[in-house]
Amino acid sequence: MNGRSRTASILVLVAVCGALALGWRQFRLTTLSDTELQLRHPSGYTLLTPADYKVLSSFLGAQDEVRVGFRRGESIIAPLTTTFKSPMADRQWMKSQLLELRDDTLAQFDRCSRQSAVVAPQFSISSPYKIGTFEEVGDLDRLYARYPQANGFVEFSCVAYSADSSQALFWVERHGKDDAALGMFVLMIKNNSGQWAIANEMICFVA
Repeated sequence: MNGRSRTASILVLVAVCGALALGWRQFRLTTLSDTELQLRHPSGYTLLTPADYKVLSSFLGAQDEVRVGFRRGESIIAPLTTTFKSPMADRQWMKSQLLELRDDTLAQFDRCSRQSAVVAPQFSISSPYKIGTFEEVGDLDRLYARYPQANGFVEFSCVAYSADSSQALFWVERHGKDDAALGMFVLMIKNNSGQWAIANEMICFVA
């Protein structure tokens, strides 16, 4: 494949993936303070489970510095999960990009991604991190004034599981200090020892 064909293929992938994801994505802002979000279960929100933190921690631990932005210094994670306003449109195409993705997993993602979940400092990763406030992740000048060593912030969707809990699907975005951004779906598989590993990724945008 020549350079022009490769570029055209990438553009088609981004365009179709954008129709699947970004057209339905909705980040729900809130007026709740960071303290309220951390210390109680706000009405209308769910909580990430210990199983969710295990999946997301396994993903973060497997990432290199450049792609997700966990470089030297603290990493900032958004205080609520991203939501999607309606179900994914082209399920077969999405399954063709995320090999091994099951229908029950995708159906569970459609259900859980309608509602935001509170994100708490319960990740098991070696890199230092903080849960940011809405004021900080909504105002990058404020974010980097408070965390000058931060390389950006990361936000997740809910984590959806297959009926037998053998696979997990979620959305992740990384917003870099250098204005770079990355958004993708991640499919993870639980191995025989009960550990989670990345099976496939579907990148939807790179900026």
